[in-house]
Amino acid sequence: NDYVRMVRELQSLVTHPRIYVCLPPAVVKDNFGITENVVLNEVTPLVRKVAADRWLDIIDTRTPTEGRADLYTKDGVHPAPAGASVIAHAIYDGLSLRGDTGKPGKRVLFIGDSITDDDWGKKDGWEVHKRQHYDMNHIYGHGYVLDIAQYYMTKYPERKYQFYNRGISGNQMRNLVERWDDDVTPMHPDVLTVFIG
Repeated sequence: NDYVRMVRELQSLVTHPRIYVCLPPAVVKDNFGITENVVLNEVTPLVRKVAADRWLDIIDTRTPTEGRADLYTKDGVHPAPAGASVIAHAIYDGLSLRGDTGKPGKRVLFIGDSITDDDWGKKDGWEVHKRQHYDMNHIYGHGYVLDIAQYYMTKYPERKYQFYNRGISGNQMRNLVERWDDDVTPMHPDVLTVFIG
């Protein structure tokens, strides 16, 4: 609840910051009451849930630190300088994929009604935060958003485009207005399409 409250407060700032959440690094030796089991099986799923519920990008600092005792101080919890460097690179790479470091990377967001929705997240007509955001077989739906994403990601992989479907079947213009600050503004799209009838 504290994590969600913090994110909401940041999202409500007039500057509309783009917010990223980081998966916690691995714990290579249980210490100080901090255990790998809790971090992996309790904390990490909760961080993923907050990210999904608030439509935030995740940066993975866990994978590059798993099983790497050489990256940690003797206590097995705190990163040594080499570990800090690995974490910093993971964060930089995560930002690079999203165009936040001057590298290529455009965010393209589609919002609209059923034509846009096309069962993305496998929950046609459901609110955005109730859908799954990780199954790449369904993340774009099965219509024009999928076709556009496939074309540009295949033809121009070096540009690292990112596509987001935020269509909801049955929506009218008033529905878009009601959910704009939740489903559009926090995403900071570089390109936005509105397709609604």
